Amino acid sequence: MPRVVPDNSEVFVCAVRVDLAGMKLLFEQRIASPLDIGVGTGRSALHYAVNYDHIELAGFLVHAGANAHTPDLENASAVAIAWRRIFGALSGAAAKDVFGTMFDDEEFLESRVFQPLHKIVLAISTMNLEQQLELSTSSINDVDADDHPCPIIQDLIDHGAQTDAIDFWNRTALTYASGNHTSLAPVQLLVDHRTPLDVRDRRLRTALGYAVRLGNLLLVEYLPLLGADPNLPDEFNVLPLLDAVKNNYHDMLTLLIPVSCPIEIHPFGSTLLHWIARYGDQTTFKIFQKSPQNSLFSQTATTDLDKMAFTAQDVFDQRLRLSESDKTAFALLIQKISGPDSDSDDESDGIYEFLDAEENFQV
Repeated sequence: MPRVVPDNSEVFVCAVRVDLAGMKLLFEQRIASPLDIGVGTGRSALHYAVNYDHIELAGFLVHAGANAHTPDLENASAVAIAWRRIFGALSGAAAKDVFGTMFDDEEFLESRVFQPLHKIVLAISTMNLEQQLELSTSSINDVDADDHPCPIIQDLIDHGAQTDAIDFWNRTALTYASGNHTSLAPVQLLVDHRTPLDVRDRRLRTALGYAVRLGNLLLVEYLPLLGADPNLPDEFNVLPLLDAVKNNYHDMLTLLIPVSCPIEIHPFGSTLLHWIARYGDQTTFKIFQKSPQNSLFSQTATTDLDKMAFTAQDVFDQRLRLSESDKTAFALLIQKISGPDSDSDDESDGIYEFLDAEENFQV
């Protein structure tokens, strides 16, 4: 049985540094074993030797009894890493020969059975890649010939696939569907079969969080209507609203602002106003300035300090290449947050109208 040891154990240090003499000494003194695996990675010394093309060291470890098939916590064995490096042309011919000593007979390239696409990619076949891709993906559509959504997903569900199953990263099928910008059909089908909306992966991000990061407006509009929570932060306490600010996703901001709550935990020591000051463009300033959701900002928002002891105005003033229109738009936002005088809205409309006309004026 492999022994679980700290990830910074000397046996792994020797593997990375190609210290063959040090490795032998550790084994002779029974301080370490070729079967040892890291507690946080599941990797053995052989994993590191193969990954870094330490050929002689890899051969020694196999001879000493290292198991080339032991998977790490990402389910990758030393054999899998070796194939990945060989197929990716990351290892030379000499490494390939040595790595071959780790493989069982049935794992040699010549003995493995590959599908046409694999053969083309591995340069075993001269078939046309584009043609084979077209043939292999022609049936993978969001709808079938009768306009029924997601026939493949439906077939999988009909045959018992669990829509709430999670993978190594704690992600569901819905998490991955958040990257589909062209159709809501896969998401609708998953939701219809009671796929949980707010499952958080290892980065604590939800499907809605990824939809915002990936710029998927369709899903950002759809998921909150079903009950997805827009106020779940990721591992860095970044909310979907902050990601929309950072990327100046204007349409998303108009959707997220009404359903977002005041941010009590400030990621990286920065408040919402700090994020707007650092990343916002003129349109983003206008959206927040015109929004009735003034409750998103604290009463001290304009004077709150970030971890560098900067106010939002300080952060904004550090930005380069700002136009006068940008500065005016941000000033109007600060004015809106600072005071309860709502009469300034009519005045700001006139100012924006003038600024827009000025920017569009053709000389």
